[in-house]
This record gives sequence, C-alpha cells and structure tokens, in this order.
Amino acid sequence: MHTAMAAANATLEVIQEENLIANSRSVGKMMLSCLNEIMRGDERIGDVRGTGLYIGIEIVKNRETREPDSPLALALVNEMRRRRVLISATAANANVLKIRPPLTFSAQNADQFLTEIKGALETVRI
Repeated sequence: MHTAMAAANATLEVIQEENLIANSRSVGKMMLSCLNEIMRGDERIGDVRGTGLYIGIEIVKNRETREPDSPLALALVNEMRRRRVLISATAANANVLKIRPPLTFSAQNADQFLTEIKGALETVRI
C-alpha cells in the first residue's frame, strides 16, 4: 500500500513541478485553434471539440446533415498510423477521431501532429 501511495505522490509532484496542467491547456488551445482552421477548409470535418489535450474531430459525409463517415474515419486512423501517429476512432458510429496524448505533449509535438493530420486529410479520399 505504501508503494502505491508513494508512486501516486511522485506522479502528482511531477505534474505540479513540470507545470503539465498549464501545458495541457495552452497546447490544447493551440491545437483546437489550428484544427478549427483545418475544419474551415475541409467539409468532411463536421466539428472539432475538446478540452486540454483531449480532442475529438468528427468525420462526416456532409457537414450540413452531420451524417457520420465511419469508413473515412477508419481510413484516417490507418493513414495516421502509417505516419507514425496513433489515434483512434470512437463514438456510436466510430466517426470521431480521438486525440489524447500524454500531458507532456509539447507545442512541437502538436505541430508534428497537425502536419500529419493535414497530410492525412489530403491523402485519404474515399
């Protein structure tokens, strides 16, 4: 029991000392802003939402009707994997790309992710 408590305490100390909550807020805000910009140029994205580093990108056939596009979401997950970025598809229709990196995810990591998601969206056409 003492070992588990010590590990939990050490984890909380690292989160505080490395300012990981503030990092999560600032990097997440930057990512949401950039993803919303990408959404404006791609009708296959129905919505971008999230808080901190936990972000969802809704993939749709039609932004007006918000009809889910599960095959496209899966193709994007696979293309991102090919690009060495791991994400998943979730939601009732498996059409929301789930982004949930570790708290240590930096602005540089976010830039790499954004570059790869833009490339995946340009590459994948279903």
